Amino acid sequence: MTKGSDDRSKIDYKGKLVCAAAPQGFDVTPFAADLRMIEVPTPTNPLTKILLHDGGWVEIDRQSQTVRFWGTPGRAIMLAAAIADAGGWQIGELRHTATVVRKASASRVGRQVDDRNSDLVAWWRDRGYVATAAPDGTWVDVGGARIRDMGDLVEVHGPVSGDVAIAIVTKAKEAWDGGLKLHGQWTQVEKDMIWLEAQRRDVVVENCEPSSVATDLWAKTQAKTVRRAETPRKIRSAVQDAADLLGAARGDHDALVRLPESLRHFVMSYLDDEQRAELSASDVVTVIPELTRFRKLGEAELVGVKRTGGPLPTPLVPEQSPTPSDPLKPKPV
Repeated sequence: MTKGSDDRSKIDYKGKLVCAAAPQGFDVTPFAADLRMIEVPTPTNPLTKILLHDGGWVEIDRQSQTVRFWGTPGRAIMLAAAIADAGGWQIGELRHTATVVRKASASRVGRQVDDRNSDLVAWWRDRGYVATAAPDGTWVDVGGARIRDMGDLVEVHGPVSGDVAIAIVTKAKEAWDGGLKLHGQWTQVEKDMIWLEAQRRDVVVENCEPSSVATDLWAKTQAKTVRRAETPRKIRSAVQDAADLLGAARGDHDALVRLPESLRHFVMSYLDDEQRAELSASDVVTVIPELTRFRKLGEAELVGVKRTGGPLPTPLVPEQSPTPSDPLKPKPV
């Protein structure tokens, strides 16, 4: 087989793949020589992606009867329009909307893509994304947008959504040493999405001033996080205080010493012997809901004692019990 006939067979094969994905009646002949690479559908990704020689991309979605194009304009626009016209399908463009660079590499924005594309594809796929290597970079499917990863620079083609913000910050967190810088024009809503996700992931982001709405939302989120972290500690503290209160009422000196001052004065000064005996018959579950009231009573008791100048009750140290003698120890003669 001659080289020319081999090229012809490849063109025909690519054309058949496009026709299989396109609506019935589509004629691929005018575009056969433009086809560089075809990515066929899979069970997990039912899209056909077409890379053209001029750098444009066309994506065919038979399920939604939609054709999308992005990347270098030109033949991709014409191919997408021809496919859409053949079936009366919808057509959409994913325009280059945003650029993000590695924070320490802003001077290398124009750097050419090298042979690391295969590594980038594996990196994104390991994180659950659909990624495709191409001469102009690694293209990643993120929701309704496409990200072009060129190592130290990432472009967003299509809408900047919450999913895009997560993908960008993930790249910065795990591949860019936790730093990124926004380039070009970003709307305030887009900046807020990036900034909030960066705060959640502890990523440093430059050229991204958040709005007051975003900072207020982050402050509320932090407050909720603190409350969630404090709740178990407060529960443990309440259980311990209730157990020590009961122990003190039952005569446990160590439990009495561990009690906060307000509860200590409640059990020592506010309660009389009969009330302490009644309290000692309770259990922890019964005492916990009453701790706030008991603290207030103990605080009031302490204030009253100080006002009258009376002596403050102090925990008594129990007498040390004698150490039992060792029957095996020799007795002195």
